[in-house]
Amino acid sequence: MLRELEQIVRARWKEFGYTGKRPERLICVLSGDRHLHSKAVLYCLPDERSAPAVIVKIQKDDLHLPLLRNEYLHLKALHAREGLGELRQSIPRPLFFGEVADHPVLIQSYMPGVPFSKHARRRDPGSFLKLSEWLRAFHMLTLRPARILTEREVGVYFLHPLELAMQVISGHGSLQFFLEEYGRRLEALSTANLSFVFSHNDLCLSNVRFDGQRINVIDWEFSREPDLPLLDLINAFLFFAMTWRRLSYVEAFHGAFSGHNGVSVLFRQCLENYVRDVELSPGMLPLLLVQYLISRIPLLKSIGNVAGLEDTLQCLGALAEGGVAQKPWTDLAACA
Repeated sequence: MLRELEQIVRARWKEFGYTGKRPERLICVLSGDRHLHSKAVLYCLPDERSAPAVIVKIQKDDLHLPLLRNEYLHLKALHAREGLGELRQSIPRPLFFGEVADHPVLIQSYMPGVPFSKHARRRDPGSFLKLSEWLRAFHMLTLRPARILTEREVGVYFLHPLELAMQVISGHGSLQFFLEEYGRRLEALSTANLSFVFSHNDLCLSNVRFDGQRINVIDWEFSREPDLPLLDLINAFLFFAMTWRRLSYVEAFHGAFSGHNGVSVLFRQCLENYVRDVELSPGMLPLLLVQYLISRIPLLKSIGNVAGLEDTLQCLGALAEGGVAQKPWTDLAACA
């Protein structure tokens, strides 16, 4: 397989948009990071040191999930998009997608920088504020203006994920009752205004890189367009809060959405600007919080992340039992 990959990169070097001498050979280094959905990631380093490196992703298992194809198509769409401006430079450039040795393979440009999860300032709120600004700008530039939802959109973005979640939580009595009640409240969406964005859908600290003052965002396998707003911000913030305050996912969730504390204050700071610029009605916030957790359930189930699934169910249980106050949302709605 490595020989075939090397031949593809060398043969298409000019087609990939690279100038200068084509490398005679590539040195392939396997990433040591764990990938829960069974992909292998290779850093392909040309022997010509001035030539850029490329990333090769090989999907090993879960071949029924078109993850790498999804990433290729969405990255291609983003780089063809007018108006994305400088943000395009912070997103990997898709170079090739196909099958090698019966496995989906994606080749893309290498994005330099230190992963947020390993950065010296990974516990600095200022670092997260930079990421939240990047996300807000990205969602503003990919925004589809607020409008009344169609029946199909209510089904795709709310009812269908809810149905999948209900299948997973079968046997959890209190959660099942809560989600059934939530489903009944979704009838009000037929008259609701909502904007849509291009979502990364897996925005955690390991997928963000700091290259000096610049932010690069990688691993777009789960990206969706169009998709619901706010979910990326909630996910990124919870993973930052875990690192910042050395919390579990469940503790970070309680901190962000319970009362007045350092964690909730920082989240509110990011949230107010986001809500304004993404044209999001404050009345949609509680619903999108629940939908964030619901959407994680089938996703985590599909990739076999048992621990993440259990954490998500605990957070949903806290909402169902009233253990997570809605005060931050209420305050925001009052000042909007």
